[in-house]
Amino acid sequence: MSSISLRQLRYFRAVARARSFSAAARMLNVSQPALGLQVRDLETQLDAYLFSRHARGVELTQAGELFLSQVSDILDALQRAQASVAELKTRVSQEIRLGVTPTIGRILFEDLLKAGARPGTPLKLLLREGLTSDLLRMMREQEVQASFCYDPPADSGFHVVPLFQEDLVLVRRADAGPLPPIVAIADLPHFPLALGARNDASRLAIERAAAAHAIVLDVREEMAPISLKREMLIRHGLSTIVPYGLFLPEISRAQLSAARIDPPICRSMALVMSRDLPGAIRAEMTEIARAAVEAQIVAGELGWRRA
Repeated sequence: MSSISLRQLRYFRAVARARSFSAAARMLNVSQPALGLQVRDLETQLDAYLFSRHARGVELTQAGELFLSQVSDILDALQRAQASVAELKTRVSQEIRLGVTPTIGRILFEDLLKAGARPGTPLKLLLREGLTSDLLRMMREQEVQASFCYDPPADSGFHVVPLFQEDLVLVRRADAGPLPPIVAIADLPHFPLALGARNDASRLAIERAAAAHAIVLDVREEMAPISLKREMLIRHGLSTIVPYGLFLPEISRAQLSAARIDPPICRSMALVMSRDLPGAIRAEMTEIARAAVEAQIVAGELGWRRA
């Protein structure tokens, strides 16, 4: 059996709406015999009569009514897809306000800006930095149209694309004494900590892990900005639990040292996008994010794993 063509679907819907082959032919600017042939071929392929003919025109059969509802959905979806692509191609530059977590900001800043400015990509990315809780609020209040977020809720109402998973690490000043490669989670109370605010997604994940192992963490300071947290580590000898990439430059310069935690405290990073963004823009954003993340996964330095 040959496949059903879009022309047949369009012709069928035109006749169904006009309730007349002659009226539909005029609307489509085709000959009535050509229109009738396409509809008869469609009925043959479906092995069902779609119209009952009478002197005043045609009426849909029960099969025709059922088929029309499905065909309308298909053609409407196709029209929306075509409109999205046309909108993307005709815009010289589409500004997208993109939220990034501190780790993503430090690691992927240049990659994201370069990708958004590459030839053929009509996107201008305007980056806003914040913690996941702040970024989700910005998404809800439409301050940003897309954002990198840790563990976004399943019922967020946004379009969510999983990107990677990573394990948090214990970090402290390098000259405070060497850290072992792995620190047991039961030993974390021995480290005075500077952590994020209580509503921060990473802080909540850390507290959940601590509670699951019946330990109480020694939290000395609560703060969000990276610069303040870095000062607490370097000047005041505190430790913290963060994604490895957050302090990668300081670790590379041997200012800070890091240790894995056993069992690991795992976080999942996703790209969260407003459903108001055209489908073509969401597809382009997904491609940009995945390409930037994949390069880091292949490099292997950050311990990111494919989601």
